[in-house]
Amino acid sequence: MNVMKQSAWMILALGAMLRFGAAQAGEGAQAKFTDPVPSWTGVYAGVAMGGSFGHSKDELWYRSGLYGARRFSTEGFSGGAYLGYNYQIGSVIIGVEADGMGSSIASELSWRGAFGATGSLTNSVGWQASVRARAGYAIDKFLVYATAGVAIAAPKTSLFGYNPIIGGLALSASAVRPGPSLGVGVEYRLDTHWAIRVDYRYAQFAPQQISGQTAVTDLIKNAARVNTVSVGLSYLF
Repeated sequence: MNVMKQSAWMILALGAMLRFGAAQAGEGAQAKFTDPVPSWTGVYAGVAMGGSFGHSKDELWYRSGLYGARRFSTEGFSGGAYLGYNYQIGSVIIGVEADGMGSSIASELSWRGAFGATGSLTNSVGWQASVRARAGYAIDKFLVYATAGVAIAAPKTSLFGYNPIIGGLALSASAVRPGPSLGVGVEYRLDTHWAIRVDYRYAQFAPQQISGQTAVTDLIKNAARVNTVSVGLSYLF
């Protein structure tokens, strides 16, 4: 997938930056860094961008029985900001982080049937946000961490169709859905105030139902799962 390839390039680019940072461990770096590395304790904020990929599952119900089900692969770009707080105890870091990201995650299925029938089913996630606890371990200028918490998003599902015999239909809905979120990442301290990081986050959002009695379907159930890989730049206050 294009987004996955571009996310991989972002990770490689960050790796190059990390190697460049390590190469500055001479006189220039000593001017910025004291020994030991400054504490991670305190408030931080940053911006991030990357790619998201995952899948959504749609179930179409007709009257009282299952009409059909299909799993969609989704992908798109994501970008946003985050704010958090770290507290350092020796080499152990604990804290909390909140973030919000806009995204272009989407997928679409179109079809043509007999007698000129047409239809399309579209899934999209325009934004997502989370609040997560964070715990990590500091190794020199690096911080390796894991996160866990709650995410929210507003997945949108739209079904459009037309059949010259039974007419047309249109169902569409978007609602804020909660779900668990887990993640891992690594952060590299550039100097006293700046750090760069690579972050991976997984979120699974509760299913939503779209009701609307039509000649074709009475109900659509949609469940979305999103993986996000991003590169971030943080400022530690």
